[in-house]
Amino acid sequence: MEIFGIDPSYADFVGDDALLVIVLITDENDDVESSGDPADWYNLVSSFKLNEPDNVVVLSLIWDDSNGNPNGCASGSDEEYGADLVEFTNMFTYGSVGNVCADSYQQFFHDAISVIDSACDGFVPPG
Repeated sequence: MEIFGIDPSYADFVGDDALLVIVLITDENDDVESSGDPADWYNLVSSFKLNEPDNVVVLSLIWDDSNGNPNGCASGSDEEYGADLVEFTNMFTYGSVGNVCADSYQQFFHDAISVIDSACDGFVPPG
């Protein structure tokens, strides 16, 4: 099963002795490219870290409708709310969602440092 266009064989490149940090930046919901659903994606990514999902950080900058424009960041655009990506991200203890339409990503990435720092504090390498 592929998620986000990533072949699961890439799990061999993920070190057991480090956190896995995934950053998603998109203005679309991933409902065509990936097989499965958010729970399947969660299980697959968790398997990359020996079924220890707390060893994964997911940071997602997606389009949402908080700007009051139901069609995306700009008038006339056709972005799609990333409901599946929000669900996937929020399954992780260390998941954080931001708005790709924001004028600045400074606060999102500033807060991401705290999320990653918290994940590092609780990280225990297997073995």
